[in-house]
Amino acid sequence: MARRPRTTSRKTSQSPNSAAHTQSPKAQKGCKGSCEPSDDEEGEEIVTNLTPPSATHSENCENGHVSCGACCLGAHNNCGSCGSPIGTNRNRALERVLDSMRVPCPNALYGCTEYSSFSNKLQHEKTCRHSPCSCPYPNCTYTGLPSSVYSHFAATHSASSQSQSFFFDYEFLVSLETDQRHVFLQEVTKDRLFVLSRRPNRLGSMVAVECIGPISLERKFVYEVMAADGVGFARLRALAETRAVWLGGQQPGNKYLFVPEEFVGADGKLKLEVTIRDRELRSARARK
Repeated sequence: MARRPRTTSRKTSQSPNSAAHTQSPKAQKGCKGSCEPSDDEEGEEIVTNLTPPSATHSENCENGHVSCGACCLGAHNNCGSCGSPIGTNRNRALERVLDSMRVPCPNALYGCTEYSSFSNKLQHEKTCRHSPCSCPYPNCTYTGLPSSVYSHFAATHSASSQSQSFFFDYEFLVSLETDQRHVFLQEVTKDRLFVLSRRPNRLGSMVAVECIGPISLERKFVYEVMAADGVGFARLRALAETRAVWLGGQQPGNKYLFVPEEFVGADGKLKLEVTIRDRELRSARARK
């Protein structure tokens, strides 16, 4: 918490343009920062929430008011407290103080015991092994570690017509109804959950398989999906993208199989032969 110094300019009349800058920079259009002024009991303005990107880049105006780099840009380099120019004087002392502080991981509730500096906070969160996942079933709000999400799904949603069980390394058949956009795939032996999604267009369908899990997952999964009509076939072999949050109807990732409309059967069903293989990321790197 950094205290803003009092200035005599606050008791004088404001310029016509200064009124536009008395609000929090966060409230101004285009500002994406997170430093936010407020009043304490004595009426002094203080910075109550100076966090990344603020921790790695903060500025002072000529009156000593502090703002993060993002807020400076959002306020067009005008101080959010007094309207003075800001954006040319970095507050190195405050940056060093903030960088020396250690904060707990927001995933502490899920078992993470790591503490990181403000400057490394976002990077740690991206790679944290304890990042929670959300249940992909429509309208379900359950969130937890991947293993608990799988257990929840198996206990609550496995009887749904939209879910199907399978074994790693064994081919299985998926049959999608005319208006069916996805099927949830539960691996039996290792408690992994996948989603096979289908996004139709006027020429056919885009099909992809995605894994429900944190981005930091050390295991990767190779999937093969094939559609055939007795004359020809379409096939894709790719790494399943990992998602902590999956939303129905979203666009498949960068890797997907395009299945022409001609591959849909006379009964309106799209039948796919699918195989998913478990591959550890470190082993894959070692083979390269």
